[in-house]
Amino acid sequence: MVLVQYLKSSSFLIRGLRIFLLPIALISLSAPLPLPAQQFRAAWADVFHVGMGSTTEVNNLVSTLVSGKYNAVIVQVVGYMDSNGTGSHGAQYKSSILPWSTRVNASFDPLSYLCTQAHANGIQVHAWLGGSGLAMYRVSTVWPPGGNSTLANNPQWFMVPQTNSEGGAVAAYADGYGLDMGSPDAQEYIVSIVKELVTNYQIDGINWDEEINGSEYTSGMGFPAYSQAAYPRSGLARYRIMTNTSTNVTPSATDATYGNYRRRYKNELIARCKAEIQAIKSNPRQPLRYTAAVMAYSPVPSSCDFTPSSAYIYYSDWATMLQQGWLDAAIPMCYSSSTFNSWCDRMTCWRYNRDIFTGVGAYLQTDSTILSEFQYAYNTKGYNGAVTYSYAVANNSSPYNGDFWSYISTNFYTTTASVPTMTWRNPATATEGTMWGRVYDAKAAAYVDNATVTVAGGPTVQTDGNGYYVATLIPASGSGTVHSTTASKTGALSQTISNATVLPGDIVRYDFILNLTPLAPSGLTANALNGSQIALAWTNNATNATGNVVSRSLVSSNSYTDIASLGPSASSYTNSGLAQGTTYYYVVRATNSAGASPNSGQASATTPTAPSINTQPQSLSVPQGSNATFSVSATGTAPLSYQWLFNSTNINSATNSSYTRSSAQAADAGSYSVAISNLAGTTNSSAAILNVLPPAPTITQDPTSLAAVPGGSAQFSVTASGSNPVYQWQLNQTNLLGATSTLLTISNIQQSTFGPYRAIVTNSGGAVTSKVAQLSLAVSPQLVGASLQANTFSLQFTSELGPIYALEFKQAFSDPAWLELARTNGTGSIINLSDSSATNDARFYRLELH
Repeated sequence: MVLVQYLKSSSFLIRGLRIFLLPIALISLSAPLPLPAQQFRAAWADVFHVGMGSTTEVNNLVSTLVSGKYNAVIVQVVGYMDSNGTGSHGAQYKSSILPWSTRVNASFDPLSYLCTQAHANGIQVHAWLGGSGLAMYRVSTVWPPGGNSTLANNPQWFMVPQTNSEGGAVAAYADGYGLDMGSPDAQEYIVSIVKELVTNYQIDGINWDEEINGSEYTSGMGFPAYSQAAYPRSGLARYRIMTNTSTNVTPSATDATYGNYRRRYKNELIARCKAEIQAIKSNPRQPLRYTAAVMAYSPVPSSCDFTPSSAYIYYSDWATMLQQGWLDAAIPMCYSSSTFNSWCDRMTCWRYNRDIFTGVGAYLQTDSTILSEFQYAYNTKGYNGAVTYSYAVANNSSPYNGDFWSYISTNFYTTTASVPTMTWRNPATATEGTMWGRVYDAKAAAYVDNATVTVAGGPTVQTDGNGYYVATLIPASGSGTVHSTTASKTGALSQTISNATVLPGDIVRYDFILNLTPLAPSGLTANALNGSQIALAWTNNATNATGNVVSRSLVSSNSYTDIASLGPSASSYTNSGLAQGTTYYYVVRATNSAGASPNSGQASATTPTAPSINTQPQSLSVPQGSNATFSVSATGTAPLSYQWLFNSTNINSATNSSYTRSSAQAADAGSYSVAISNLAGTTNSSAAILNVLPPAPTITQDPTSLAAVPGGSAQFSVTASGSNPVYQWQLNQTNLLGATSTLLTISNIQQSTFGPYRAIVTNSGGAVTSKVAQLSLAVSPQLVGASLQANTFSLQFTSELGPIYALEFKQAFSDPAWLELARTNGTGSIINLSDSSATNDARFYRLELH
């Protein structure tokens, strides 16, 4: 991956370094050993030589690789980000970001055509970005960059040598002008190019040119053209902020601490692009292989400690890139034959669980030397890929004869091979996955640089200047493994996603928000429990709340007052001590240290008014067997419920505003009341007394009219049925004093005593009046007949009820006194009285009325 200037001497000038060719002992070539079925056999094709400048060049490129039994080409699609009228500058494809190379026109897209032709012939196409000296940051050899208005209008994105740091002007390095490796804006610009390629072209991979020369290192990489005040997003500004370094302190060109941050910035870009590439699922060539051509300068490290290597010193920590799984493969450019084997020996330290394909500087070597390097890399050390630099100059023949391709297919690549699979990218075989995303600060309204993202059971990583994080090598299996993940930064409210699920061999995205005010609760409801309490309930939607606040107002949607501070899990609250008959309006908000959520939707409820009785139930007296109905009238907040009670005990099913006791009996007499309830409480009515009246008396025998004589006596009687009858006799409808029994006895009858008599019988059930019985003056009886039979005298006469008829006799009319022979009560019919001792010749008889 170099532009070679051939010199008359036996050396080459490579990026300013003089490489001397050393004699190499010829080795005897035996029959080629059988090779594995999967190998990455690729060649780099740069923009400075033939490759894909036309359809003919593309066709020749493909056919040449096929003849050499190669299976991939790494083609330089961006050598410089400007256009200067030559084919090597500008995008080698139809870019919407970069100016086009002169090789690109409306009818010819070199990259698109190459993808079509190469894939048809079993050749993968990997897009190579960047160039020697300034690696992926290289823009142009002049200022401003021709045809690139975006970069020309943003000089603050550029880095300059340390001596020009923050001078307010762009300055060049030995290899031209380059973007600031630590600037988030510059990084984003580079990332956009990668995304464009992966999205729009069916490429099989992305390959970085990671080569930085010593002159760039010593002059100082990563120093900004503008001051931190003018541009606070430079790499140096980020370093100062992260290390709390004053703005007037500028590190030296090779400052070790700043060097660590410059490596970090490079790693951020590498990791970010890994995530972006893997996340673009629309590319049908996925999984794309993500590689970098990395430095393997002398001297070779003497141990597995990578830090003494030139690559590490020049800010390319490709060992960590492999160890962290940011790259699928590294391609160390082992161009010096004198150190090739040593590098192959040492590189096994840093292979980890990814691939290392050896980069072969074929343009410096003879065919036989190249073969010996292939044999050592493949057969001795077990590497499964090699990349030849370059397709255009595949050996050091002078003039170039191009015989390498037939030579290598005859002596080493004797059969075709497929590219190696990436087991870590295959869900069926992978045991790890990747999580990426972005961290945003809601309070600052900006993405967060240097935030920490901690994956439980996985790595802890920091965000880049654009707030992106990439966490790799996270254990995953099956349909996914859950890893609770937290984003945090000192002084900010963290966020945890407890159910972040990582997929084996795949990438998932989870974005975080720091200082995130909680999501508002939802579904707020308010229900009056009684006249002084309202119950609230809601759904919590926030995962980062530290509390909930309940607010209340007497006016809808206005003037809320906080009434309760609750825990974050609280989802209900009962507001007590309220006034009856009042409408209250409520909202709830979630809170944390970052602030509060918006209010929930409003909910309202009206406390009920307790029942008030307008009309009390009234006492009743009803005859036994009749219905007794009690009723009450009350006001209060509906619904009102009623419960009638008899002698303070609830009556089953008596739950209406009225209650009827059907066919009331004596046992039903007592106290009746009603309890009226609603949510506000219960009001008890006064007691109403039910008096169950017995049946009214019934006259079973009326008094009978009687006849009497003055001075005599008479007795009326009446018979009545019924409970506890009370009698009252009347003469001429006037109560007779003391005449309160069933019998009325009248003595010493006088003229005033004669008349109509009746009895009134009463009890609590009513009264009944007997028929009228007349007490009349008795009349003399009428003799009906008299007879004497033997010694028995019989006398028949009419009688009246009432009088007593006495049969009296004298033996002689002159006897002084009548003797009573017999006495009988009048029957109202003919009475027969007899005298069985009528033995005398004569006797005198009379009837005496009493």
